[in-house]
Amino acid sequence: MHRMIINRSSLFTGGSNGTLASLTKFMFVTESNQSSLNNNYGALINCESRRFGRRYRKWHHWPNDFLPFEWERPVQDPPYLRTGDSVRDIGMWDGKSLIPGAEYSKELANAPETVRRLFTLEFATRNVIVEYQKRKILNQVRRHPHDNVSPEVKIADYTVRIRNNLHHFIKIDKYDAPRKIRQEILKNRRNVLLKDLFYQDRERYEYITRLLGITHEVPKLGVKYVKPNRKSELQRLTKEYCDKIKEERLAQYHEELKAKQITLEGDIEKIEKLIKDDKYLGTSN
Repeated sequence: MHRMIINRSSLFTGGSNGTLASLTKFMFVTESNQSSLNNNYGALINCESRRFGRRYRKWHHWPNDFLPFEWERPVQDPPYLRTGDSVRDIGMWDGKSLIPGAEYSKELANAPETVRRLFTLEFATRNVIVEYQKRKILNQVRRHPHDNVSPEVKIADYTVRIRNNLHHFIKIDKYDAPRKIRQEILKNRRNVLLKDLFYQDRERYEYITRLLGITHEVPKLGVKYVKPNRKSELQRLTKEYCDKIKEERLAQYHEELKAKQITLEGDIEKIEKLIKDDKYLGTSN
């Protein structure tokens, strides 16, 4: 199949008749001259290069292998996985347990085992299992049986939802963008509640973080987090290396002086004795 290529620059040359004249400057690309055209175009730009894509951008910098120490950029998990939770799932559950709400059914209590098994967690969906685990955890942190608004209950609720999202990212789909947005919202809301609980009731804060396995650091006043970069880290490592060399050489010089101190004390005694003898004999000037 033939393709037509038109010289765009010629469309704006040639006066009023330039456009009509330029339309005649075309060529048909066949299989014979396709290879030469590709070679000439490839010399200008590499179509397969990922240089201009943000997703495939890498860190390119000068090598630092000439330095007496090594530094590599720290590898971190994506933000949607850095939640501070010790586990990344909603926990273990018993498959023989009834789904939420089925324990109040009187007919199900007298039903056959095959019918009763259909209402257990073994055949339940993921949403039902998450609801079951959330109820079980909320019962451990409630201040009273009807507590649904305390900070501990809200923190536990957010924790179950966050860990369910972690399970989704790790096992199912790590490119789920809407869920990542919801994950950030849940993380921020839980951090606000944990910070308020830290300043209001330190005992409950320590209890809820220990029970749920949450690693949370309260932001310190006046301390600004600075993201580590290559230049500042190399400067810091260079300063530490130079300070270490200076301390080692000072310690070595101190040991040399201590070794010379014994002979110096003997020389001082001889000099003092000579001074006394000169004064006694009257030969000193």
